[in-house]
Amino acid sequence: MTVLVLTHDGDTTADRVIAELAVRGVPVARLDQAQIPMQVAITGRIRAGAQWSGNLRDRAGHVIDLASVRVVWHRHTRQFVVDERMSGPERAFAYGEARRGYGGILASLDGCLRINDPMAAARAEYKPVQLAAATAVGLRIPDTIITKAFEARAIVVADGVYAVRIDAGSDSARQDWRSDYDALTYTQVQLPDDTAAALVALCKRLGLVYGAVDLICRPSGEWVFLEVNQAGEWGWLAEGAGIPVAGALADLMTSRQDARC
Repeated sequence: MTVLVLTHDGDTTADRVIAELAVRGVPVARLDQAQIPMQVAITGRIRAGAQWSGNLRDRAGHVIDLASVRVVWHRHTRQFVVDERMSGPERAFAYGEARRGYGGILASLDGCLRINDPMAAARAEYKPVQLAAATAVGLRIPDTIITKAFEARAIVVADGVYAVRIDAGSDSARQDWRSDYDALTYTQVQLPDDTAAALVALCKRLGLVYGAVDLICRPSGEWVFLEVNQAGEWGWLAEGAGIPVAGALADLMTSRQDARC
């Protein structure tokens, strides 16, 4: 079994999960898609009655055996980079060929766990789709501006939900907590069972195995859904509130150890 992590070298949040997998003795291959096709070559083979096999090889000689891949974590997928010496039409052609070749083979690894499936992730980016799915699973959605409420982010990993209350200590952070991280404090909270179950159902309805859900809790105690980000960050919440997301992701990935792609 190999877990293929698609991200760049500076992704310290991915490092947390990779460390958890190392403890479990699970091989991990890390790939920055910006290295394709200039620095990474792909070789793929298929025959009647069989599945895709082959490998990815970089200039340093590191090889990723496609047949061993059981999990693909689309953590931070960057655009392919082609030779800038090409003309505009040549670059467009080369990019398209790389996307269809590499992307097509990767998408054809049947049976692999994908975090998250690119097709489902792309669809989940549309806010109207999220809101329709949220109401379908019984979540409250905002119809007015809410004041005197605190915000939270809930990380959903398969059937697990890890929620953190975010309290703002500045005016700008109260408007949008992303504008002033230094003014924030974090507390791990337990969501009501029905809310947690609805968030799990929401992600399943959207085809996601991972989601970062932003919520508001009204003074009445009612939880209100805002949005779900299929690639939302959680590293700073793990540091601030101790939520065990890295372990949960590693558990999810290793649950596929005996699966075949």
